[in-house]
Amino acid sequence: MRSIVLASILPLSLAATVAAQDDQAAPETLSGARDQLDRAAFAVDRDGLKRARDRCQSWFDDASQGALAHYYAGLAEWRLSRSAADGARHGHILAAIEHLEASVENDAELADAWALLSYCRLLHLAYKPEDSGTFGPASSMAMARATELAPGNRRVVMFNAMRLFQTPAEYGGSQDEAFARFRAATELAVPAVAVDDAGPVWGDAEVWGEFGRFSLLASPPRPEQALQAFEQAVEREPGYRFVTVRGMPRAKRMLAEDGG
Repeated sequence: MRSIVLASILPLSLAATVAAQDDQAAPETLSGARDQLDRAAFAVDRDGLKRARDRCQSWFDDASQGALAHYYAGLAEWRLSRSAADGARHGHILAAIEHLEASVENDAELADAWALLSYCRLLHLAYKPEDSGTFGPASSMAMARATELAPGNRRVVMFNAMRLFQTPAEYGGSQDEAFARFRAATELAVPAVAVDDAGPVWGDAEVWGEFGRFSLLASPPRPEQALQAFEQAVEREPGYRFVTVRGMPRAKRMLAEDGG
């Protein structure tokens, strides 16, 4: 199988990173760790991501929240992989897979965990293409399960789009189909959770951010589409540093070069 092309041409690492404002004390609830994780992701705050990930350990053995705790730890590892040095990315992806497999083992109906597990299994093949015989079908199975459980989940549709973009055409990948899925994801509502629920709440700004990011990675690039998506992302989250520091400037620079 031809190696999966990682979408790392436009990395999430920044020349200067401003740390997110963490809670003054460790969160006493899993939802507190979840919220810290999301703030750190917008700020590209690696230390904040690690602290939120580590705090999830308190709930790994909890019968009611263990699946979510492992999901958030896996989400943190995936987010860390995106801003890591080249030599460290695969380790974070493997750690994410381990947590996400534990998550779905605890709760086989957690669609978000299945979707991210599918994507991380695909990313693993960029480093170990010889595993395509097992990880390729396992990735497809996990996405099929996520889609069966939650076809209208914005995050599930987004990860499916990212998978389609990075899968070689001979194995069913398609950039055009990926962007159709991205557009579909932007039209879906972010699943609501109750105030006392620790379920995932991210995805509003992030779907637009990923739509823009992959638009710049397209062949040929689509900077106008990217800029429109980035504008939607920062309208929803002004502190989205990848978009404001990297994505939007690059899209504008590409548009200026095309106009010249």
